Amino acid sequence: MASQLQTIPNPLSSPQVTETLEPTKKAQRGKNFPPVRDIDEIVEKYDFEGNHADVPIVKRIVPVELFLPSTYEDARAIVKIYQAVYQGHFPYPEMLDPAYIYSTFSNPTFFWGVFKTTKRGKIIGCYTVTVDKTTRTGYLRGLNVHPRYQARVGIREMASAVMRTFLESRIDEIDKWYIEARTAHTIVQYLGRTGDLLPYAMMLEKDVFYEQRETDALLISYKRNIRENGRIFPEALPSALIPFYEHANRMMRCGKPVNVCTVEDCSFPTDVVRIRDIQIGKTTDNYGYTYITICDPTSGDVIGGTFTPSVKTLEKVKFHLTDSAMIGTMLAKFHEAAWSLGAEYIEWVVPVSDCKLTAYFMRHPMYTIQGYLPAWVGSKTYPGKYEDAVMFGFTRHPVNPGANPAVCSITAGFFIRSVSA
Repeated sequence: MASQLQTIPNPLSSPQVTETLEPTKKAQRGKNFPPVRDIDEIVEKYDFEGNHADVPIVKRIVPVELFLPSTYEDARAIVKIYQAVYQGHFPYPEMLDPAYIYSTFSNPTFFWGVFKTTKRGKIIGCYTVTVDKTTRTGYLRGLNVHPRYQARVGIREMASAVMRTFLESRIDEIDKWYIEARTAHTIVQYLGRTGDLLPYAMMLEKDVFYEQRETDALLISYKRNIRENGRIFPEALPSALIPFYEHANRMMRCGKPVNVCTVEDCSFPTDVVRIRDIQIGKTTDNYGYTYITICDPTSGDVIGGTFTPSVKTLEKVKFHLTDSAMIGTMLAKFHEAAWSLGAEYIEWVVPVSDCKLTAYFMRHPMYTIQGYLPAWVGSKTYPGKYEDAVMFGFTRHPVNPGANPAVCSITAGFFIRSVSA
């Protein structure tokens, strides 16, 4: 039996509450959940049932409790939820493998939870958060509820309970956390807003849902100390980045004057003699993910990224580029490897302090500025602090945000205005 995460009595349970799934009954939900202002306030304002301190307790038709999964049967139940929700369209095969999911229960970089009905102890929902200890970042990878129960439980309260429980357990391990929300599904954006997850970037046509390509919004929340004194402000920015910089400052509720600098010349020379020495490597794991590396043995410069064949995306790009004479060549080889795999979306996150590389991407005809990420990458000069970064993206698919009303509603307005300007 899975061990219970919190032995707190469920104030929502009563003898009259049942798991009846009659379509005429509706769950009673609280109204106007006040948004919080930072990660710390989630822990302060929400309880383990997902109820906000300033909102009356919600009476749900099907009350649930949050547990920590620990057995292989729990892993099988999680897979069944993914199968019921996505109906064979889920693009990440490892999450449909109970053996893989079971192995992650004991992995400290994963934080799993399942929702069980109070009356019968049936698992009807699950979530997972991954933790990157290097960047001290948490990533809410998914919150899923079985379709038969989605209208019968308080999903908003469940999402709040996820945030509260994860942060209570891992608050000392992270400084920020984020989700990637499809812009076509405004409910996820709303749930994120109640937990101070705000939109800092738009990843154009990145995701695939039911075989339809969609744009994602990157929603981020920061801890109070990072918001107040853990960020290193850029000394200067290219003028094209100013609207994105100002947008990020508005959401962080902070600001600092910034000088506008001239974009550096990025017509880098090419060392033709060394091109033939560039090394290209590709490795594929059991789930089909391919990791590509481009290496210059002379300088030690390297680019690496992960290709996901099910959605044709190349992301999580890591790089060490110091030789200006080889930047253009290294990028060309990287793109050559991406095309050979069939990539349709490529994503780079570049520190704003790397002026040459930032300028290169800003002038590159393939890439678009997708967002400005404050306090995102660890500073090499000031340990424990973070500097800002710019997200650049490429997509092979035409982007027409105005064709989808949801894209214009909650998160994407800043992006559309900035690009059109």
